[in-house]
Amino acid sequence: MVKKHPIMVIIVVVVLVGVGVLMALRASMAASLSANTGSAKTPAQEERKLPVEVVGAERGIISSSIVTTASLEAHRQVTMMAEAQGIVEDLLVDEGTAVKEGQILAKLRNSDKQAALQKAEINVRNAKIEMDRKQRSYDESLITGADLDATKYQMDTAQAGLKEAQVEVDHCTIRAPFSGTITERFIEKGQNINPSQNLFTLVDRTPLRAKIYLPEKEVFELKIDQAVELSLNSQKDVVFQGAIQQINPAVDPKTGTVKVTVEIAQAPDQIRPGSFVDVKLVTKQHDNSLLVPKKAILEEAGEQYVFLINKGIAARKTVHVGFVDDQHAEVLSGVNTGDVVVIAGQGSLRDGSKTETVATR
Repeated sequence: MVKKHPIMVIIVVVVLVGVGVLMALRASMAASLSANTGSAKTPAQEERKLPVEVVGAERGIISSSIVTTASLEAHRQVTMMAEAQGIVEDLLVDEGTAVKEGQILAKLRNSDKQAALQKAEINVRNAKIEMDRKQRSYDESLITGADLDATKYQMDTAQAGLKEAQVEVDHCTIRAPFSGTITERFIEKGQNINPSQNLFTLVDRTPLRAKIYLPEKEVFELKIDQAVELSLNSQKDVVFQGAIQQINPAVDPKTGTVKVTVEIAQAPDQIRPGSFVDVKLVTKQHDNSLLVPKKAILEEAGEQYVFLINKGIAARKTVHVGFVDDQHAEVLSGVNTGDVVVIAGQGSLRDGSKTETVATR
């Protein structure tokens, strides 16, 4: 057997102990590092602030309104017809021509009627001469009253003939019965026309009217001369004003509606008879209401709510809404004047979410 040297044994023991201590230190450091890494959060791991756009709740005016559609009608519109037979000699207007009351639109050739008029004038002059002669004879008791009456009848007949001839001549000149615009022309120069034949359509577009039909319950708050807002159905940015001109006193028994006539005194140039328009009538108005933008109102399971921001923290608040117009909603409860309300970005918010305001209106 080989004898173990005492010094070698000691060295081996010391080395083994050192290795054990070193491994223990490494394990301890690894555990500590692991613990520190688990407890510390990077900036990306911190709760993200959600961007929002906000506005302050303010008091103002809001209205309840009715919106419907209608077709505009001209104040007056007629289709003019010929009253005499003849050939169109002069045609002085065309479609789109604006005319004044009494203005000549066309003339028919009337040489034969002018001749008849001249003959009627001669007959009247001769009848008058004969009447004067018979009157003198009657005054001198040379003729009876019956003879004088017969002469008066002849003069009356001649005067009636003159009036008839003058009417025939007048019918050959077509005049505008009122001021307006020619919208249709049915004749051509040189055309031979007959009585009752269509000549022109004349439209007076000032004022224009819109007739709308509303449920009976909707008309109680309406008043004569009440302002009405209208917009062209095909071009919404063309907005103009009208006023209620008439509210029919009767309810249509078939439809249960009441006819309301709106008058437009001054319409834009784009507006024509027959144009379709949207008609907005205010039924009620609240003057001191708490208002928020309509887009701030959210709804879930029948509950309406908004998000308010206080010191960067979002709070969900249930609200009760009154009137709503194109831009705003009236808040009856849940919001106070000056509260900061979220109008954009609220889709990702939860009660207590941290926020960053990126825009304020």
